[in-house]
Amino acid sequence: MRVWTILDEKGMSSLEGKGVLRCDAQRVDRDRKRAYAWIAGKLSEKAGPAPKGVRFPMWTWAAWDAGRGRTRPDLRSSCHLPRGTKGFRLELEVDPGRVLQSDFEAWHAVLNGWFLGKDEAEDEGFDAEMKAAGVRWGWPYPEPFASKVVASWDRIFELGPPAPTHFHRDPPDVQGVLWEIRRADAVKVDSFVGR
Repeated sequence: MRVWTILDEKGMSSLEGKGVLRCDAQRVDRDRKRAYAWIAGKLSEKAGPAPKGVRFPMWTWAAWDAGRGRTRPDLRSSCHLPRGTKGFRLELEVDPGRVLQSDFEAWHAVLNGWFLGKDEAEDEGFDAEMKAAGVRWGWPYPEPFASKVVASWDRIFELGPPAPTHFHRDPPDVQGVLWEIRRADAVKVDSFVGR
């Protein structure tokens, strides 16, 4: 399976020096750790447990801008690294069993602790249930709402048409997570400077 990732100089140096790159949990924003832990659990279900000492996965792209037919990240975009920062786009060939793919847009429900309804009617029904119970939007939710929210997040893994949620673009931008990036996975490296 072909996927891409963006690394800064520090990440690239570490990959070249060690031959493997794993997520440094200290670099994960504290507001994202809950969502990252959730997807790490899902990755464990698919690819097996994390290597010793690894808490969070590495991120890749399988379809960066699918609506325009782009799979690899466009280096002309300003979203990859801070302006003036030297970076590297790695094209990786990895066993599909190592990668858990998800819908990038729908992933924002997980990041923000939102319910991910399959359509607006389901979202509105969930909102009405919460309102009737006097529950306000915002993580953490009391039960049974917390369980319903977390269960709804599995929809981020539904990538084929028809669109599984109203968050979904058709075709979706597809991201992936894996436990580590190996130097041997890289089939092409392009250097660039962040715009």
